[in-house]
Amino acid sequence: MSLSRVLFILLLVAAATAGCAHRAPPSTHLPEWVFVAGHSEHPRPRAGLRGRSESSDFVVAALQGAGLRFGTDGTVPSLWQYLRSAHPAVPPAAARPGDVLVFRVAPIAASEENPCETPDDVAIVSEVDETGRISFVEARHGRKVFNYLDPVHPRTRRDEGGQVRNSFLRAAHPDDPVAAPLLAGEMLCGVARPLG
Repeated sequence: MSLSRVLFILLLVAAATAGCAHRAPPSTHLPEWVFVAGHSEHPRPRAGLRGRSESSDFVVAALQGAGLRFGTDGTVPSLWQYLRSAHPAVPPAAARPGDVLVFRVAPIAASEENPCETPDDVAIVSEVDETGRISFVEARHGRKVFNYLDPVHPRTRRDEGGQVRNSFLRAAHPDDPVAAPLLAGEMLCGVARPLG
């Protein structure tokens, strides 16, 4: 094959992938099924208990599908403990595709000193746009759901142009505390980078 043909092919590949620099599958080696919308009929975790947390099962299966070998008790706190002990934490504004986001979605009880010690939701970063808005995927109600998080503006629902900056992760209830968070940015507990 001639050098000009090889350069032409490389140029075509570069042009085709130029807009995909922040997408997870090429850079993190996560299974492709993680980023396909729809029902979450995905492989289950190979190790650990299953069915205690849908979001935990989803993330554990994705990480195990990428080659990590670990087990949990099937809960988000157990997964969070593993992530904190075995992988680096990163600042939310430095998140990139493949990173794991950990949230505390349930309202915080007055007796809780640190609600992030008992997180209850976990997701995978799928994309980070040029403004720093994070798109993430999680398993909820038998489906993979794509949501948004703005780590710089955690209490902003939409920007001036109407674009969603932070998704609602739960609905408000009449008996919730007045200041109970509803937006993804307000509920974020941490970001881990398990696939380096």
